[in-house]
Amino acid sequence: MGLSAFDDGGIIIATDVRRAAGSILFALACCLLLIWFAASQYIVARLINENLGSDQDTLLRAEKYLPTSAPLQARLAVVMTLNNLSEAESHAGLAINLSRYNYKYRLILASIKERQGDVRAAEQASRQATALAPYNTTARLRLARLLGDQGRINEATAEFRRATLMDHSSLPATLEFIWRISKGDVHAAEAATNDDVRAQLILANFFLDQSHGSDAARVFGQIKDRALLDSSEGATFLNNLMTAGHIKLAHDLWLRLVGSDGSPVIWNGSFEEDPFKNFTQFDWIIESSDYARIAIDPNTAHTGSRSLRLDFRGRDTTTLNNEIRQLLLLQPGAKYKFQGYAKTEGLITPQGPRVVITSIQASNWLAVSAPIAPGTNDWQPINVDFLVPQAGSAEVYPVLISIKRTPEFSYDDPTRGTVWFDDFTFARTEAGK
Repeated sequence: MGLSAFDDGGIIIATDVRRAAGSILFALACCLLLIWFAASQYIVARLINENLGSDQDTLLRAEKYLPTSAPLQARLAVVMTLNNLSEAESHAGLAINLSRYNYKYRLILASIKERQGDVRAAEQASRQATALAPYNTTARLRLARLLGDQGRINEATAEFRRATLMDHSSLPATLEFIWRISKGDVHAAEAATNDDVRAQLILANFFLDQSHGSDAARVFGQIKDRALLDSSEGATFLNNLMTAGHIKLAHDLWLRLVGSDGSPVIWNGSFEEDPFKNFTQFDWIIESSDYARIAIDPNTAHTGSRSLRLDFRGRDTTTLNNEIRQLLLLQPGAKYKFQGYAKTEGLITPQGPRVVITSIQASNWLAVSAPIAPGTNDWQPINVDFLVPQAGSAEVYPVLISIKRTPEFSYDDPTRGTVWFDDFTFARTEAGK
């Protein structure tokens, strides 16, 4: 009876040993499988890395050991596209069957089909890719270009619009493509562009590059003003528009941006408004000077509450050129009356500063006021009448209004004291002959 019990115990021990050995073997098999899987993944990653480079023969040898690797099949499809489209198609099909939800493999197939001249199959593969990755820019752009190359411009612009909504960086190239296939159709370019601020700025700049200044200005003018006033890109567009010779369009847009109800000849002639960041194209530009401290005085004014103040530093041969200036657009051939006011305190000078109107085109003075009288004086009027030259067919004649102090000789005595300016206005009196 004791022997029987011993036999039973031996059987149990043997069974446990076999079970333990089986577990160990299973664990070893799993480890080996994981090692093989990791190694194969590493090998495939190396083989399909375009930067490292793998030739077709190397990839085919690897395929014998890893026939079910979708990335390896896809890489073979790409490599074989250069010399064997039929084989490339076969490998692309295998990649798709092994990984049905990878949109990239559908794009590879679409490229192969397009090379084969099967546009319908290429479109089908591209549409399948966009269905799998509806928010992927590459897939959308691939389909859009395929449609555009077929002359299906309306469908192409719709796809481009979806693609560029997700990625503005692709918009410049998109507009170039649409412009080419539509033979310069403004409406097609607009249809491919979304309505957000950045996209519309890109479109406006594109039209300007194509010498469509009026279309560029129209697109720019449709953007919400507040967004543009906060944008340095908006200021750059206005500068480019002016450089391209569309100064009147730029001026009209600028007035709309700053909220002007009318079209004043001079902006902020009473110095009551704060300057607009970046948007100084038709505003006062005030720069530093070695000879005077220039600032807006909030406590002294002819009317309102502020004025322009110049505190001369007392340095010899005092010179002011264009440190204070504003660009104006006048009517060619018209007569104007300029009026302003000046106040002085302790002004000591061989010759006081003057208000000067300078032609941008000819760089000569069109009009100049009498020098501001030295001493201490309350507000005195400044009056200048002048005729604007004719400018051919131009709508406007650009001039600069500035405050200048030009020495009569190469050396003169220092200028000291303070001058205030306020209430600058222009009135058109009559047309020239």
